[in-house]
Amino acid sequence: MNRKFGLLITLAMALVLSACASKVEQVSTEEPTVVVDNNAFGTGYSAADLEAMGIMGNPLDYKTLYFEYDSSAMDQKSDVIARAHAREMARRGGVSAELHGHADERGSRGYNLALSERRGNTVSSAMGNEGTGGSQLKVVAHGEEAPADAAHNDAAWAKNRRVEINY
Repeated sequence: MNRKFGLLITLAMALVLSACASKVEQVSTEEPTVVVDNNAFGTGYSAADLEAMGIMGNPLDYKTLYFEYDSSAMDQKSDVIARAHAREMARRGGVSAELHGHADERGSRGYNLALSERRGNTVSSAMGNEGTGGSQLKVVAHGEEAPADAAHNDAAWAKNRRVEINY
């Protein structure tokens, strides 16, 4: 009986070992998939989308929004930044900001003052669509009077066509 039992144990061990030997583990050489936040910084855009817009990192790190010549329309980058600031203000509650509108030196003083105000109002409107507005936002129009760059060329004028968000 011991011999039968020993034979049975040996046979069982052989079966177990042969079953284990037939399984070959395949090891992947691919890099692990990195899951990117598809709602980076609460903007609704992925980090890659933000980077493609020129926003490197947190949109709240940007407080200056730029405009095209003779325009008060915001581009996508500025819209994302303005809305991110509005959501942050709403999250904090009771926070207020001044929106300082600026224009480059081209055009009359009165025209540039009105244009800088329209730019500030555009940003205010975008932020208001995110639940910020009323007494939380104040538009201050500077026209051409406070240039970021005093040079008289395209690069300087591009820096001067802006709205600055000041808390």
